Amino acid sequence: MTISSLDFSWSYSRTLWFDGHYEIPSLPAGRYRLMVTPVGRLVQWVPQSLTEGQGAVITITDGVTTRVDETLITPGFIKVALLDDVTGQPVTGACVYSSSGACTTETADGVYTFGPFIAVTTLELWASHYPNHFPVTIGSAGVSFGQIQSLTVRMTPGAVVEVPLTAPSGVALPDQICVAAVRNGSLSRLAYESQCAKPVDGRLLAGPFNAGPAQFFLREPSFGYLGSQWATATGGSGDDREAPAYALSVGTVTTIPTQHLGQAGTIWGQVTGADGMTLKQFCAVASLLVTTCSEGAGSYILSGLGPYKWRVRVDSRGTRDVLGWSGGAENSRDATLVQVVGGRGVRADIDLPTLKTVVVSVAGAPQQTLQVDAFDATTGDWESGDGGGYALDTGLTLNGPVLIRVQSPVLAQPCWYDPRRFTTQPYYTGKAQLNWLTLTPGVNCTADRPPLISDRPALPRR
Repeated sequence: MTISSLDFSWSYSRTLWFDGHYEIPSLPAGRYRLMVTPVGRLVQWVPQSLTEGQGAVITITDGVTTRVDETLITPGFIKVALLDDVTGQPVTGACVYSSSGACTTETADGVYTFGPFIAVTTLELWASHYPNHFPVTIGSAGVSFGQIQSLTVRMTPGAVVEVPLTAPSGVALPDQICVAAVRNGSLSRLAYESQCAKPVDGRLLAGPFNAGPAQFFLREPSFGYLGSQWATATGGSGDDREAPAYALSVGTVTTIPTQHLGQAGTIWGQVTGADGMTLKQFCAVASLLVTTCSEGAGSYILSGLGPYKWRVRVDSRGTRDVLGWSGGAENSRDATLVQVVGGRGVRADIDLPTLKTVVVSVAGAPQQTLQVDAFDATTGDWESGDGGGYALDTGLTLNGPVLIRVQSPVLAQPCWYDPRRFTTQPYYTGKAQLNWLTLTPGVNCTADRPPLISDRPALPRR
């Protein structure tokens, strides 16, 4: 307690007794203000004022004992209670943070507290609980002194994958390893979600992931000594066809076989078009997830690959249409496998097949409403997409036999075009030129998903 005269000519401080009682003896007569400085709480002036100017004037008279009681101002707090959205149980060990970036204190099971606040305060809040729950944006929360803002937030649980790991003798596992859960169904675009975590005692717990079957791809966030790889039953591969899909369940930890990380190597080379000219603008992709893009030199370097056999895909820059595969193949099934050796680079030049551009229109559907996708007729892999329009650079770019799917708000359901039903040639052959394809639902475009090519034998793997 500090009592000061209004003209600041006299001031005296006294410590409260343990029971909150205080006495300030032998005060000269005069007019004073009384300031309270509690430990860990707000400085205030009697009565319950946050500024000196708002404090009351206390008149002290000689020979008279003046009693002045005071109640401490309660600061403001924001309390966030996190609950599992499935079980309703408190979520402990989470991180609730504001724009400052630091996690706040968990003051009780599943309750996270911000404060004390001495003035009106508004925070933007987020919560995360890796690897068990998906992060959530809480939003704005405001509070003033004397208030407690209590929020209840439900967090969606996810699936967790446990990956036992080994590294070559004398090599430590990196501080972070990212796990991508890949879902690549036939006749659909590649979808994946990635989470990074720190290995502990040779085991990695990564999540949260959505439920359902998924393959797993492992990599360092930045290319280091150890290479990327697909998770397989034998400990690793560069070929996603060897990676089994594991069933993931919400709230469950799925343990996969031990993965053996090896020294990284590199694939590099040049890409040449069907006209014999070096391709200047393109992106090279190793087995779906490791990507590099050429800046005009006509060459590519794919680094950070594990010591396995990899397929290399060439995409157009920007639209990411598939232009071809290693070995000059039209599709992923027939692509040449390139063996990577740890610590070394291997050259793999790629000659692209003849490409064809096709612009699709649909009778009765405005062009600007169309979403057109082409899928390889052999593998079902996504190959090219177009959001509509008549510009020459917005058509489908095709390198081999395809199946075409058209979607539009004016169509009741997706419409499929299978060229094998309406022409003697798959819709791709010929010189690189613009072609126009007009589809009429119910005539040459149907709701039935067509089958993939099955009567052509696969080329031997190399």
